[in-house]
Amino acid sequence: MPPVPVGLSHDNPHIVPPESCRYDASIHVAGSVTEDDGMLIQEVTAGSYACHIHVGDFRKIGETLFKMFGQIEADGISIRDGAVLEFHLDQPGEAPPGKLRTKLCIPVK
Repeated sequence: MPPVPVGLSHDNPHIVPPESCRYDASIHVAGSVTEDDGMLIQEVTAGSYACHIHVGDFRKIGETLFKMFGQIEADGISIRDGAVLEFHLDQPGEAPPGKLRTKLCIPVK
C-alpha cells in the first residue's frame, strides 16, 4: 500500500471554538527534509489508540469522532494527550464521497 495522507487534529471542536481548532495535514516525502525546507517536522507519540474506519464523506468525520469519544468514555477507557490521527485511505476522485474510507485513531491510556 502506498503512503497515505495523515491528518492530525489537535483540538476538540466541542471544547475549542471551531475557528481556533488546530489541524495539520501531512504528506509523504521521498528523501529527507528539514524545517529549513519550509516543512514542520512532527513526531507522533507511540502508544495505544482506539481506532475505527469511517466510511463516508470527509465532512462527516467529526460526527464519527464524537461517537467514538462517547464509546471510549462509556467503556471506561482514558484518553491521553496527543493528536487524533486521520489516515485517509481513499482520496476524492478515487471513490464516491459516500464510500471514502478514513481510519480514525484516538490516543488512549
